[in-house]
Amino acid sequence: MTVLFTVPRAVRGPLTVSIPSTSVPVGLTQVMLKVNRFAWPSGSRVVELSLELSFDGGSTWPMKYDSALDGGQINYKGNTDSPSAIGFGLNSPADAQTRVRGVITLNTALDCSATVDGT
Repeated sequence: MTVLFTVPRAVRGPLTVSIPSTSVPVGLTQVMLKVNRFAWPSGSRVVELSLELSFDGGSTWPMKYDSALDGGQINYKGNTDSPSAIGFGLNSPADAQTRVRGVITLNTALDCSATVDGT
């Protein structure tokens, strides 16, 4: 796993975090935006995520994935700090022109961290 961007764990929000246009290392075949959830309050659409990919150095952004996360704690295999994620699998490995960018919108104060990473 290669980490491309990190938002350290903290209680923050409401706010919007922009993930700047970042190069995807050559050869990666997957890019993910992961948000780690720590004791989130219940509620609808407490977080909104957007992730975009460019294959021409950032001139155009033809691939976009939007998602909204509800609050409350999830439990995956006994891990209550499980991440929620969105991402893309690439049909061919990333080249020098592949870039990623995104937005994380916290609609309420939340204890969380986030990463954009690739494999």
